[in-house]
Amino acid sequence: MKFTAIISTLALASFTLAQTPQNAIVTFDTFYDMTLGFLGDTACAILIQKLGVSAFDQLPNFPFIGGAPAIQAENSTFCGTCWELAFVDSIFVSAMDQGPGEFRISLEAMNALTDNQAVSLGKVVATATQVGVSACGLGL
Repeated sequence: MKFTAIISTLALASFTLAQTPQNAIVTFDTFYDMTLGFLGDTACAILIQKLGVSAFDQLPNFPFIGGAPAIQAENSTFCGTCWELAFVDSIFVSAMDQGPGEFRISLEAMNALTDNQAVSLGKVVATATQVGVSACGLGL
């Protein structure tokens, strides 16, 4: 069991450090669709609130936000990173929260990624690439 945990940790570490496309599980959580969703309820509250915003809809790329597997703890250095996810279409998502082992994005973002098939598909394996934060409209 310990060996499996170490391998999983190493695999995640290589995923989070890679700038090259990697396969990643993507699903949705309607929590990230809430226009008045409170950033204080996310793992990245302190960093994101430095931007002077407190609600999800105040972020420049709302509702293309969510949790990312790279964020494993509060105020991670991966908070606010931007990810290009590609499946049927490509989208850019701001990482605002933990995504244990997967990207958890808004339903609207998932529909954009899957050509409006988010609910019927539930989860997909997409290509994920960390890109510059400017692609998500953030200036961290």
